[in-house]
Amino acid sequence: MNTTPSFLCCPVCKLPLEENANNLICKEHGEYVTKKGFPSFCDYNEFDNHWNDNFTEEIPEPKKLAAKNFLDSIDFTKLDEGKTILDIGCGDGMHVNHINNLPIKNFSNLWAIDISLSALLSCKKRDEKSWNLAHADAICLPFLSGSFDISYSYGVICYSSDPKKAFSEMARITKPGGIVGLWVYPKATGISAFAFNTIRYFCRLTGSIGTHLLANLIVPFIGFLPTTSKVNLTNSTWKQCREIVLVNIAPTNLYFPTEDEIKKWFEEEGLDIYLNKENEPITIWAKKPNTDIVG
Repeated sequence: MNTTPSFLCCPVCKLPLEENANNLICKEHGEYVTKKGFPSFCDYNEFDNHWNDNFTEEIPEPKKLAAKNFLDSIDFTKLDEGKTILDIGCGDGMHVNHINNLPIKNFSNLWAIDISLSALLSCKKRDEKSWNLAHADAICLPFLSGSFDISYSYGVICYSSDPKKAFSEMARITKPGGIVGLWVYPKATGISAFAFNTIRYFCRLTGSIGTHLLANLIVPFIGFLPTTSKVNLTNSTWKQCREIVLVNIAPTNLYFPTEDEIKKWFEEEGLDIYLNKENEPITIWAKKPNTDIVG
């Protein structure tokens, strides 16, 4: 694992870190310890239980296809050597797995973060060597500004406590001239929105037991629901289908923006949108302009 202090920083003050045995030290905010082999910059999260209960060795084919469709916006074979990538909210590693299977060897720093230690352990099972993994919150990334050539987040920032701040962080750590990719599910309306909000309200009232009971009741009908992954019992296992249901109904935070709102985020960060995929959930890729060097 590459925990070079010159690459990582304190997620709070953004000052460089110093090494002390297996931990990292910020002069202003103290020590960041190593947890389960990962440099850790945040506390326990509800998603730890999610991946402890729902990880499967095989990624469902529809999720593999979703990862491919999202990342196909980049021709990795044409990138120069030494490029750096950050996967913000890697989960169990569906995008890590896709990039690992590409016929490319031109990256020097591959990083992925997740707020869940169990997600990182799941991701590590899919990749033992290529990627550096860190336990971090998307709203306060532990990387110096302008560290990555490509940063992307697939749905994850809308589970954070402050999605707009998480997006600003993604823009901050991207190099001038670098690429930013975002996938989020748009705000629903009408009956589907009412039904979804009612289910989530029921989950808040009944806690973990009620939520898991409801998820198992929904699984047989998941193929009839407007899920973007297209995971259902004809192409995935019961456990894989339940994971898709739970990731939508169980989390405390889940925000659904409008497309105009997301476009405004890109505009406010000074990012130039070059691809906005139609007929899909909000899927936008943009370039961070190069800054002029004076002197």
